[in-house]
Amino acid sequence: MRGGQWQVLHLLRGLRDRGGFALRLLARGPLLERALDEGFTAGEISPLSVAAAGAAGFDVVHAHDAKSHSWASPFGRGRLVVSRRVIFPVKRGWLSNWKYGQAARYIAISKAVAAELEKAGVPREKIAVVYDGVPVPERVIPYEERPAGKFLCVVKDVPSPDPTLGLQFPVLLADEVLEARGLVYLSDAEGLGSAALLAMAHGVPVIATRVGGLPEAVEDGVTGMLIEGTDAGAALRALRGDAKRAAAMGLAGRERVERMFSVGTMVDGTVKVYEAITQ
Repeated sequence: MRGGQWQVLHLLRGLRDRGGFALRLLARGPLLERALDEGFTAGEISPLSVAAAGAAGFDVVHAHDAKSHSWASPFGRGRLVVSRRVIFPVKRGWLSNWKYGQAARYIAISKAVAAELEKAGVPREKIAVVYDGVPVPERVIPYEERPAGKFLCVVKDVPSPDPTLGLQFPVLLADEVLEARGLVYLSDAEGLGSAALLAMAHGVPVIATRVGGLPEAVEDGVTGMLIEGTDAGAALRALRGDAKRAAAMGLAGRERVERMFSVGTMVDGTVKVYEAITQ
């Protein structure tokens, strides 16, 4: 399950909990399996199944990736919502221009992503910024009780950091972040940074590159540190050398997620977009 797939599952759960929504998911792989296991009405996604859904009379058709956006464009005019999760520029050309003209609304996961949509010619009034949401646990392990050397690192499309920094590369971040004292997030382009949000929800301070939507997630000097480039050495030494400050950053990050990046906030924002095209 990748970040975008988790967001779809969180959204389905939130809409079901609110009641009043008839939901059908078209997907494949682990997302489809999880949705079926949880009792959602779901089926394999294909051009034919998307066309059938478009003819089924749903009030909203919500596409969550580029391929489903393409498939849904001919069938969802006036009720198509498209989530844009990536920061790279929108492709230009007559076919792309047509495709991006079909959606009634776009959901951008950050202001940085919204800016890219505007550059591509999408009218500002058709774009809503709805931040990703992550579950916020009721309790976390106190910072001082976590292993002193457990600092994690997530690398996306950039060279790995100096091995002498002693960073650990998680296989299952959701499990390993529970006892972490810090997360280093290195990327050259990022829509928002769901891994950073997950860490913050567990009271983990984040060191992140100042790119894309990461500065919207990580508040520099408050919930972590933003760095230029990928040299995290100085910031990491500062974090390791001041456990009291690191713990305070972790607490501030958790409060920031509760306020801005919870699953409930994400679902609320998405429902407002649905209401804007159905009322």
